[in-house]
Amino acid sequence: MPPLKGLELFSNFSDSTMLPWLGKQVDMRSTIRKFSTWLLAGIAIAVIGQFFIQVAQDKGWYTRAGHKWDVAMTFLLSSWTLYPATLLAGFVVGLWVDAILAKRERKPLEEEAQRHYIDRLALALEAEILSREIAALAGAGQARAAIAWQEDTSEMISRGPEEPRRPTRDRSVSERAKIIEKYGEKYHADAWRIIDAAGRLMPLDRNDVWQVSHLLHGGYDIDKMSSYLMRIANGLRYPNEPQLPEIDKQFPDQA
Repeated sequence: MPPLKGLELFSNFSDSTMLPWLGKQVDMRSTIRKFSTWLLAGIAIAVIGQFFIQVAQDKGWYTRAGHKWDVAMTFLLSSWTLYPATLLAGFVVGLWVDAILAKRERKPLEEEAQRHYIDRLALALEAEILSREIAALAGAGQARAAIAWQEDTSEMISRGPEEPRRPTRDRSVSERAKIIEKYGEKYHADAWRIIDAAGRLMPLDRNDVWQVSHLLHGGYDIDKMSSYLMRIANGLRYPNEPQLPEIDKQFPDQA
């Protein structure tokens, strides 16, 4: 392997290197960059400081430094300087104290607001995903129910003359019951959580809410919940675009 030079050697440092004597991972690139920055800053400060020291010596600022110090302190401690400086210092300290107290008072309010904050787009995405999952459950369940209905019908037709020909739908009813059972166990609580959260961001039709609220009490049409959640997702995603009313093309004035 040919020797690496310059930037090629530097680029082969891993982002994180284990140092045994420290017992932890160290970002070598960041460490070298920080070390170089502090080294250059120290050299620059030393050079600039020495320059200003030489300027002060040439200007004679260090001559009779004690006398100049006394003159400066007399001026700073005079009433013309001390009182305005005290007022300014008190004003600055008051601003800092007010900012600290305001931050402490605002922090619990911000935390409380964050707990109750609802992201429209995130809620819309969650409603859409749940709608698709419920629709998939309904489709698979209805397919199994249709097969079970055919089996019940075939069994009824194949009965002999002595057997009662009363139709029974035990298999198909059982499959539909399984659909609603799975929906109730897996999706019902999340669906109503989304509906409740959406009601804080957009107006919900009371009749639609009433219809989907009776899915577990009568009927097995969970497609209603799927379509309702999809409408909620679109309403949250496009709040300023009202949904166009449905039309019936058999009437010329609606086509």
